[in-house]
Amino acid sequence: MQDAIALNRCKYLYLIGAIILFPILGMAQEGVVYSKRPYWQAGFTAGRFLPFGIVGVRDNYAFTGAHLSHPTRVGYLEYMLLSGNSNGVTYYNGSASVRIDYTAYDIVDGFFTMGFSLHTYKRRSTRLQEFDFVNVTGIHAGFGFTGHIVGPIHARADLKFNINPGRSIYFGVGLVYRFGVEGNEN
Repeated sequence: MQDAIALNRCKYLYLIGAIILFPILGMAQEGVVYSKRPYWQAGFTAGRFLPFGIVGVRDNYAFTGAHLSHPTRVGYLEYMLLSGNSNGVTYYNGSASVRIDYTAYDIVDGFFTMGFSLHTYKRRSTRLQEFDFVNVTGIHAGFGFTGHIVGPIHARADLKFNINPGRSIYFGVGLVYRFGVEGNEN
């Protein structure tokens, strides 16, 4: 019971933090430029999923996935699907996020994400019991960095924090293809 109350408090604090941070991200800061380029982006990612407090899901797992994003008035809307199947656990994570790209001091290209997640997982079976898939919704926030490789191809690193079920972190790296940009140089 106390865990449920603490989790609800975390959700509310997370939501209040998001409401406070969104206007701050829109303000101009010295050396930081927010991107408004109207490009679409598609890519794949591979990394590690580290769960905490998810019943029956205790190890760290290899995840692979794909993502697609398109421009909106605020930033970019990004859809991501991740999946993993190891140590007797099958786990799927679908998410929809608002992504805001930025460039800091003409050196670092990065992004912030925030949105909603759907987690579908089947925990490891025991000798006495077979478990069904469980569907849980949650929220997430994250950040990452991108680096230009050649033409429309970019490298990308993600760090995504999930709340509900339990808490978890996903760290992944991958490649991204940007299209819809004139010249495809960035």
